[in-house]
Amino acid sequence: MTEAANEIIRFAFMDLMLRRLNIEAFVENVASNNLIKKLGFVFEGTRKQGARSRATNKVHDANHYGMLKEEWNNNQEG
Repeated sequence: MTEAANEIIRFAFMDLMLRRLNIEAFVENVASNNLIKKLGFVFEGTRKQGARSRATNKVHDANHYGMLKEEWNNNQEG
């Protein structure tokens, strides 16, 4: 999963020329939050009742993360 996600990030910044990526995960989804941090995204805050599950229709708090192209470039060099 990490390899595939890293390739998507590379594609977004290098091919699509995006300057910023945003991602969110339900607060209680520990595995997703850990993967997002492992990929290099920076925690930016929690939005209370910020997302609804399509599967259960329940409302969840959502952690928000972001990554700038400059941050990604710095991680690739280091």
